[in-house]
Amino acid sequence: MKEALEGKAVFDDVEGDTFERVCQFAYTGDYIAPAYTIDNYFIPSTSASKPNALFSLVRHGNKIPETDDTYGPLSKRIRTSKHPLERSPRQLLQDGEHKTTASGAASETQCIVRKNCRPSENYTSVFLGHAKVYVFAETWGAEALKALALKKLRTTLETFTLYEARRPDIIELLRYAYSDEHLPDRDDLRNLVLLYAVDKIKSLIHTSEWLSLIKEGGTFAAELAVALTSRIK
Repeated sequence: MKEALEGKAVFDDVEGDTFERVCQFAYTGDYIAPAYTIDNYFIPSTSASKPNALFSLVRHGNKIPETDDTYGPLSKRIRTSKHPLERSPRQLLQDGEHKTTASGAASETQCIVRKNCRPSENYTSVFLGHAKVYVFAETWGAEALKALALKKLRTTLETFTLYEARRPDIIELLRYAYSDEHLPDRDDLRNLVLLYAVDKIKSLIHTSEWLSLIKEGGTFAAELAVALTSRIK
């Protein structure tokens, strides 16, 4: 390869914190997730869409306490034996193991994540951090890192409480995943966020950010329409 002959590689359009996580993975086999931020201007609201049976917070009969130090349980991996849009999101996520194009499987300890517990906790940086690592791994063929980033993101979504104030966090993840400059073709990352959006659509549609995303059209709007149509019996 050109990089091997020159003894250097130039990574265009890669942010510093993303490259730092790539280096962490190269040396340790894992990387530290981005930190969430706090919306200081937040006005408390009791309205929230709690994770349902699809993204259950209960494993082995133990309910997770809502504290800052709580880490979410590990989810079962998802198996998609058919095209993802031929089956309901609930079926896809309850099937057990997710079949991805990435090789290898991340260990359980690598995918322990912090569960959000307050509406003021902004998880945009967390979601995008995992997604950007995934895009880097996809671009450079780092299959193990790709599998790890996808599983970290999936586990975070599974334990995420979708408060009303946190809906925009999900919209930003959708916008990034479906940006043509990042991932021009359908892949596991888009499959995951699309399934989540379909499952949470009753909550997401009540935001101006959702309407703006739909009005932008493009691949997301098209695939969302197909996914929703496939659920109509």
